[in-house]
Amino acid sequence: MSLLKRKNTKQKKISATFLAFVTPTLDPMGLSPADPESETLIKVCWATWNAVVFADFVGRTDLLDALLDPARSSLASVILVKALVERKRSRRFAADDRAIGDYKIRVVDGEIRLWAEARSPYPADRDDPR
Repeated sequence: MSLLKRKNTKQKKISATFLAFVTPTLDPMGLSPADPESETLIKVCWATWNAVVFADFVGRTDLLDALLDPARSSLASVILVKALVERKRSRRFAADDRAIGDYKIRVVDGEIRLWAEARSPYPADRDDPR
């Protein structure tokens, strides 16, 4: 059993958590995670989730700074990332220190299924600092 699973036995699967994080971004546009048009937004959600995990739990802010840099992104992208950062830091998601590795979305019998890898953001030579 992975270190993450042993430490976070009461957490939902990362796939369910990530789907709950992504869905409010897609809903206003009438998109579902299975729509091909939603892939870019899901990638932004994935990058933002991981950047916040590294900033808040590991102290590495360069990833988040890059996403919020107006010189690298459009104003609309920066606004979206700020909203996602706020959502990740909300009570529902703030304590989740799992980074998200690879993920895949598929539809099985009309139901959206998301598979995702939970990854530890902590360097291999040190354990969770909490």
